Amino acid sequence: MITSVTLNPCIDETLFVDGLLVHDRNEVRLLEVDAGGKGVNLSRIVAALGGETVAIGFLGGGPGAFIRQVLDRQGVRHSFTELDQDTRTNFIVEDGSGRPPTVFTQRGPDVTEVRWSEFSGSFDSWLRQSKWLAIGGSVPPGLGPAHVVELGRSARAHGVPWFLDADGDLFAEGLKAGPDLIKPNRDEAARWLGHAVKDQQDALDAALRFLEAQSRAGAQDPTAVVSLGSKGAVLARAEGTWVGSPIRVEPKSTIGSGDSMIGAMLHRRCLGETWPEALAWGLAAGAATAMTDGTQIGQRADIERLASQALVNRTS
Repeated sequence: MITSVTLNPCIDETLFVDGLLVHDRNEVRLLEVDAGGKGVNLSRIVAALGGETVAIGFLGGGPGAFIRQVLDRQGVRHSFTELDQDTRTNFIVEDGSGRPPTVFTQRGPDVTEVRWSEFSGSFDSWLRQSKWLAIGGSVPPGLGPAHVVELGRSARAHGVPWFLDADGDLFAEGLKAGPDLIKPNRDEAARWLGHAVKDQQDALDAALRFLEAQSRAGAQDPTAVVSLGSKGAVLARAEGTWVGSPIRVEPKSTIGSGDSMIGAMLHRRCLGETWPEALAWGLAAGAATAMTDGTQIGQRADIERLASQALVNRTS
């Protein structure tokens, strides 16, 4: 089973407009409302592919109830700790330009030590049933990088490999706890490295740097993936490096594509496939999600069709 942790999930409200006019009136031609959060999306993809998963974290109020309804409808098992305050809502504007959307994020509800202790108690029971732990996204007020490190070290103590998907200080601190798998995109990688990741070779060099950091931090069998959006992804492990070529699709929205990639990869790893084989499925899932509107995730039929088109080649 794959256990996903989303400490600060959200509702994503995506507004589609024909060109964004700042300081002016914009007519919304379509509004989509969906459950959001890195771990939430990851579990949705795993469930869509027929895998076993549970989504855990914190939810509160009416927005939290909405997210539970979405997961129930999609057959995703979940066990969230209830908060007194409402789960946050993020607003996303797709302007039809083909460029990344404009996103407005909220900080999220406060998580007290009492609620953290309640979550921690149930977390250990899920961890004992898990083949992988996936921790993704930001932390809400009341929590910090130390709480993510605590979860990662707990996974290590139980012999469960874990994945970290974060940015900035949270990623830097989490990396010190030795995650077994990471997947920064080129911008996230650049922030950690201190310089731009311009091309495929830069991404390969970055992945090897990440691999060294994971090993130094105690990861037993580290894997680093650097995603390049429409230009594919690279994979680094102790035995070599691989390049995954992009799958050509007509993209509508890239929201959730990275989460979909890792969800599919972990699912295929649980089925016994190699990392390069898993990357092929990850590329397919990311592309399938990019084909959907707003914050929707890829459909199983599309993922299976696109997986046959994925090319992953060894470089060293």
